[in-house]
Amino acid sequence: MKQILAGVGVWLFAVLGNPVHATTYCVNTNLDLATALAAAAASSADDVIKLRTGSYSGLGAIDREVVGALTISGGWGLNCLLRSESATTTINGSSSSNFQLTQDNNDLLLLGLTFSGWSQVILSDQPLAFGPPTAEVRVSRSRFTNGLIGLFINAGAHNIVVENSRFDAYSDSGLRISRTTQSFGSADVLLQFNTLSSPSDAGASGLRVYASDGAPDAEISIYNTVMHGNQFDLRISDQPVRVRHSFWNTELFTAPGGLAAGSGNNLNGDPGLDAAFKPIEPTSPLINSGVSLVGSAPSTDFDGGARVVGVRPDVGAYESSVLGTTVITVTSDADSGAGSLRAAITAANAAGGDAVIQFNIPGACPRTINLSSMLPTIAKSVRIEGYSQPNSAENSDPVYFDGTVCVFLLGNNALVGGLNLITDETADTLYVSGLGFYGFTDHAILIAGPGKAQVRGSLFSTGALVFNQNFADSVIRVVDAPGTVIGGDTHADRNVIGGGDEVGIRLYGTGPRTVKYNLIGTNQSGNGGIPNGIGVRVEGSIGDLIRNNTIAFNDAQGVLLVDGATAPEGTVIVKNAIGASGIDFSVGGNGGNAIRVAGGSNHEISSNRIYNNATDGIAVLANSRRVRIISNRFVNNTRLPIDLSPDGRNPNDLDVGQTGANDRQNFPSLFNTGGTSTEGSTQVQLSSANGTYTAQIYASERCTGLGGSGHDDAGALLATSLPLTLTCATPSDNCTGTIVVPLVASPQVPSLGGKFVSAIVLDEENNTSEFSVCFAYQLDDMIFRDQFE
Repeated sequence: MKQILAGVGVWLFAVLGNPVHATTYCVNTNLDLATALAAAAASSADDVIKLRTGSYSGLGAIDREVVGALTISGGWGLNCLLRSESATTTINGSSSSNFQLTQDNNDLLLLGLTFSGWSQVILSDQPLAFGPPTAEVRVSRSRFTNGLIGLFINAGAHNIVVENSRFDAYSDSGLRISRTTQSFGSADVLLQFNTLSSPSDAGASGLRVYASDGAPDAEISIYNTVMHGNQFDLRISDQPVRVRHSFWNTELFTAPGGLAAGSGNNLNGDPGLDAAFKPIEPTSPLINSGVSLVGSAPSTDFDGGARVVGVRPDVGAYESSVLGTTVITVTSDADSGAGSLRAAITAANAAGGDAVIQFNIPGACPRTINLSSMLPTIAKSVRIEGYSQPNSAENSDPVYFDGTVCVFLLGNNALVGGLNLITDETADTLYVSGLGFYGFTDHAILIAGPGKAQVRGSLFSTGALVFNQNFADSVIRVVDAPGTVIGGDTHADRNVIGGGDEVGIRLYGTGPRTVKYNLIGTNQSGNGGIPNGIGVRVEGSIGDLIRNNTIAFNDAQGVLLVDGATAPEGTVIVKNAIGASGIDFSVGGNGGNAIRVAGGSNHEISSNRIYNNATDGIAVLANSRRVRIISNRFVNNTRLPIDLSPDGRNPNDLDVGQTGANDRQNFPSLFNTGGTSTEGSTQVQLSSANGTYTAQIYASERCTGLGGSGHDDAGALLATSLPLTLTCATPSDNCTGTIVVPLVASPQVPSLGGKFVSAIVLDEENNTSEFSVCFAYQLDDMIFRDQFE
C-alpha cells in the first residue's frame, strides 16, 4: 500500500499485517523529515526513514523518544527505490540545538548520514525493566561535524556499535560514550573503523569512553580506529577498554580506566592522512594494518567502497586500494582448468600468504559452475568474493533480499558438498560472499576447525536459476569454528537459506557462533517458502547466538536445541520472527514448535515474534533447566504459547524439590484485573517454594482457551513486576504471595479496553513458567465498557 501523509509530500509505504509493521517513509523536504521523525518515533512498528540525497535544514532542536525499532538512512534516489553508497545526505542544525533520540528497548540504526552544525547529536536509551540488553544502537558510515560533541551516546540498556564513521570540527570531543550499569546486565560497546581528527579546539578529546558506574560486566572494545590531532586522542575513565590495531599519539587514562587485557598491535606517529582523512597510498602505516573481524566487520567503508581490499583491512574509516595480498581471478565457469574456481582454490591454498578469490567470468548473469567432483578443501585464510562478478549487486532491502547473485555452484544431487572450509589454526579466517548453491547430497557449505568463517549475502536453493535441487542433509554445517558468523550485521550480509531436507543450519561442537539477519525457510521476496526440515539445529555448544532472523515455512521446528551427552548451554535466541514471514505476519508458520528446547540450560529466549506455528510456541522438555523466556510475542500458534514438559498445561502443584522442564515452575493466577482504558492494575498471586520471583504481564486480542487450557495468545508485554518474595513457614511446602502490578497503555497496547491479560513468572534461576489462565481486562467505568462513548 502506498499513501501520502496528509498535508505533506512524504511517501509512506506501509505493509499491513497483524500487527502493522515496517512502515517506510521516503523523505524529500525539511517538512517531510520533521513529520517522519515525529510519526516514526511515536509508532511501535519497526519503521524506516529513507532520506533522499541532499541537504535538510530548519528542523530546530530535535528531542524524540523512539518506541519501536527505527532505521534512518541517507543516500536514496528518486522515490527512494535505489540507494547510492557514495551519495551525501546532510542534516543541518544550529550550534545552540541538539539532535537527540532516546530509544526504548528496540534497535536504532543511523546509516549514511552527515550531521553538521549541531551542538551535539545525542543517542540515549530508557533503563531496562527486565533482563540483559537485547537491542542495539548502531551508527554506520556517518559523519559528525558538530560544534561541541560530534556524537554522544549515553546508553546502558543497548549494545552499542559505531563503525565506518568520521568525526571532525568538535570543540569538546568527537565521540563520547557513556556506559551505565543496569541491574540486570550490562551492554557491550564495539567501536571499529572510525576516524576522529581535526577538532575545532586545541583542548578537545578525540574519543572519550567512560562507565559511570564502573559497568563491570560490559565489554568495551575499540578496533581499527584512528584518533589524531587532539589534546587527548584517547581518553578512558572508570573501566579498562580493549584497544587493538588502532592509532593514537596522546592519551589520558583515569584509574581504573586504561587498556584492558588483550590490547595490542596499536600504532602511533604520523598516520599519513590526506586532507580528506584518507590514508595516503601506498605509504600510510594505516594501510593493511587492521585486524579482520569475521562477522562484525562492515562490508563497505565510509565512502561505500569495499571495506577489505586484500585480506587485512586498513585502519580508519577509509579503505585504500592497496591489495597487499595474493588475488586470484576466476575467469571460467568450467569445472576445472585454467581460470576455473577449482584452479583458484588450489592456487589460494598454495599461496605463501593470505589470498582473495574474485570473479570475472565472461557472459551474462547468471554463470553456473557445474561440478563433477568435490572442490579442494580450503584450509587457510581466504576470501571468496562472489559480488566481484560483473552485474552482481548486494542486498539493500531491510526485510528481504533484493540483491543479484551471479555465480552459482551446482552439485546436481551427485556430490556430497559444495565448499569445505576447514581451518588448521585459530588465526585462520575464511570468508564467502555472493554465491549461489543448488543440489548437494550432504551440505552446501561445511565450516570446521579451530578458525572461523563468515558466510554472507549468499543464496541456497533460490536465485536466478530454477532447479529442483535441495540439500539432502543440511544447507550450512558448522563443526566447532568458534567466532563463525552466518549472515552479519547489515542488510547486505543476509543469506537466504532453504532447501535443507533435514535442517537449514547445523551448529555442532565448540562455540560460540552467530546466526544473524538471515531468511531461513522463506524465499527471497517473502511471499512464500523454501522450507528446510528444521530451521536451525544447535547441539553441544556454549553461547551460540541466533538473532534478528526470519525463520518461517520450515517443515518442523524453527529452532531446535538438541538433548544428549553434549546438550547446548547458554544459547541466546533473540529478536527473531519465527513463524511470521515478515511481509505478512499472518503467514509463515513452521510445522512444529517455533522453538523446542530438548536439552541444556541457561538459555535465553527473548523479544521474539512467535506466530502461526503448528504446535506450541516454545516447548521446554524434561532435561532443560534455567531457560529464561521473556518479552516474546505469541500470536496464533496452534497450542500453548509456552509448554513445559509433560505435554499440555501443567497443574500448579508442590514446587519444592521439583525437577524436569524449568523445575516445573508453577504459573501465577490473576485477580482484580482492570481499570480505565489507559491505566489500571492486576493482582498477581503465586503459590510456590521459598524464593524471589518476577512476573511479566501480557495483553492479547483473544482468549479462546485452546484445548480447554484457558491459555492463549500473549501478544504484547504490558508490564514487569517488582520482585515478589515468598517466605514459607515450612520450607518443604509451597506458600502463597501476591503483588499488585500497575498496567499502563503504550504504543504496543494503545488501549487496555477489550484486551485479555495473562502472566508468567520467573524464579531466581530464571526458570520460566507456563502462562496463567487469561482473563478479560475489566473497564471500571461501566459507561465505557463497550469502548464506545
